[in-house]
Amino acid sequence: MLVCTRDIIIGLLTLFVISTGVGDAQPQTTGAQPQIIDAQPQTTGAQPQIIDAQPQTTGAQPQIIDAQPQATGAQPKTTATQPEATDVSSSVMATQGSTLDPARAPYGSGQLGAWQANTNTISTPTQFKNTVARNGVLMVGDSIANQADYMYASRVFAAHGLPTAVNQWPGRPTKPAVDWLVAHADLIPARGVVMATGANDIFNPAGWWQQVKRVMAAANGKPVYWITVHVDRWSGTADRRVADMRNSAWINDQLYSMARSYPNLVVVDWHARLSQGYNESLVATWLKDGVHLTPIGIDGWCDLLALRMRL
Repeated sequence: MLVCTRDIIIGLLTLFVISTGVGDAQPQTTGAQPQIIDAQPQTTGAQPQIIDAQPQTTGAQPQIIDAQPQATGAQPKTTATQPEATDVSSSVMATQGSTLDPARAPYGSGQLGAWQANTNTISTPTQFKNTVARNGVLMVGDSIANQADYMYASRVFAAHGLPTAVNQWPGRPTKPAVDWLVAHADLIPARGVVMATGANDIFNPAGWWQQVKRVMAAANGKPVYWITVHVDRWSGTADRRVADMRNSAWINDQLYSMARSYPNLVVVDWHARLSQGYNESLVATWLKDGVHLTPIGIDGWCDLLALRMRL
């Protein structure tokens, strides 16, 4: 009888060990996390072609914000509804002559690099919806905006409690940025949208105004704050630097021309802030390569945008 009792006890202990085994432990789950504006955006990855090093340049602090910058080289003939690009394209080629480096053809600045592999910063669907619901700030841009969006988002939240949602992609030209905005026009808050794109269009500036027209249609009367282009890659040859500035001015002239047709298109003239009168000290302090921002330049960029948005 004692042996049977011991066998029963051993059997019960065996059942207890089996029933409390590791099979009941919960599996760990992993998954890619979305990039969000609440955290400092990452800026690693391949860089667009407009990134270079830095000789010194000249530039000047303007006394006004909205004055149209004076540009070097031929300018497009523009009308209020449809800026002309044909004459400028011809004059650019004539200026370069037969010695134009094919690598810099057809406008002298070179060819756009493969931007799709660059690291982007895109808010989550919840953040986009929250920005619309609370009438916050929507920003669509490239590597320049990607440098400044976290600072700007922090400022407008601290000062006004407004959320910010972004779609930033270094190296991206304007057309694919506009493609995204047109497909997500419902994400534009009543406050409007900030367009910080155009620097990567210096490689092909002809007809750029058509992308502005698409944005204005998507905005449907809401404000559009568009930041002008300033590209002067200091590491380039003298000819390429002239082409960069000429093509920047070509894009900016198209933007100003479109603004005459759309009262809700607000030009945020970053180029004029940097370059009017050519203040070498300001440009050398605010830009690190003739295109991208230093920490002080980020402050200046945010100050100008906040002023134009009245935030």
